[in-house]
Amino acid sequence: MIRSTSHRRQGTKRVLVRYTAGVQFQRPRRDDLGACAALLEERFLYSDAEIPDLIRFWSESLAAGIAYTSMVTDEAYPTPLAFGISALVDDAQAERFLTYETPCIGREIFERWRSGASPLLDDRAIGRANAGNGVNVVVLASGWKHVDALRMGASFKLIEGFMDAHLGLYLRTFCHEIFGEPPFPPEALSMRVDRSTARIEAPPGRQPLLISTRRDAQTADNFTAEQLFYRWDAPRFRFDARARMLLRLALDGFSDDEIAAAIPISRDGIKKRWQAIFDIVRDRSSLLEGSEPAEQGKRGAELRRIVLNYVRSNRQELHPYLDDAAITTRGEMPATTTPAG
Repeated sequence: MIRSTSHRRQGTKRVLVRYTAGVQFQRPRRDDLGACAALLEERFLYSDAEIPDLIRFWSESLAAGIAYTSMVTDEAYPTPLAFGISALVDDAQAERFLTYETPCIGREIFERWRSGASPLLDDRAIGRANAGNGVNVVVLASGWKHVDALRMGASFKLIEGFMDAHLGLYLRTFCHEIFGEPPFPPEALSMRVDRSTARIEAPPGRQPLLISTRRDAQTADNFTAEQLFYRWDAPRFRFDARARMLLRLALDGFSDDEIAAAIPISRDGIKKRWQAIFDIVRDRSSLLEGSEPAEQGKRGAELRRIVLNYVRSNRQELHPYLDDAAITTRGEMPATTTPAG
């Protein structure tokens, strides 16, 4: 049985999905990224001096809403057992990575970011891809503790956490470069495994391989677990980036005061954003039918509960979709906007 809960550690609020086996996945916060970097399987590709920049790259990408991450901890000892972080690239980049002629994909993307030429899609490009052929997920980095008793369990929880992080995106391709043998059988997810013909200087047993899958390889009569990764419906409300950020934090259990500090924005600005969200939902659905125009006190809390329950079950509402009105490939309405606060 799985149940959602939360706890605080060193003043940081985290959202957990708790398993009876004692291993759980969660979304790491900024102050967890150093501990995640210590697990980095391809750590030998980076000098000690580069690690702070690598963590800053991850942190900035996550803060911008253009990267996705999951971390696995033990229930009794909440230190990371495994982690992964991914981002999205355009079709041309994805196809080049999938040919796997050049290994060290995460390292290449990091170097391009440092040079000011990051290949990662921004919010608007993600919206266009979501409304077009779909997005291409590339794992930037991953790692896990090599503890035999926990490695398999942690890796499968990491897969669950990664699938959870990407729910709601219209996925086209997925690729994950691993240095050494994978901690899980790729065939269990019907994923392709490729080894680059190029060799790199690496510790024994750490030559890279690429695990990948693509939507057009999935068929209705050949169901696999990874097909769940490709289920998708167009968003109903098409919230803008400000509204999506507020909703993500609220789903993570943040109070309005905590959201105001995290964004940052004034407390009054948070109220205005909630009101704008309620107005959008009312305008495009009957979800809040019968509620009063002005939400105060308990009534406002009830409206939030209704909206958050809907978004929790319809994660596409947390991702951009046609954020600029000039893109009309599916005839959808332009993204709605919320006050800056």
